[in-house]
Amino acid sequence: FWHDLAALVIAGILASMIVNWLNKRK
Repeated sequence: FWHDLAALVIAGILASMIVNWLNKRK
């Protein structure tokens, strides 16, 4: 359970960081 939860949190953080990075590149 904790492994899946941590994976979801990390995936969400990485996704938000990638979105912010892509927006800054424009």
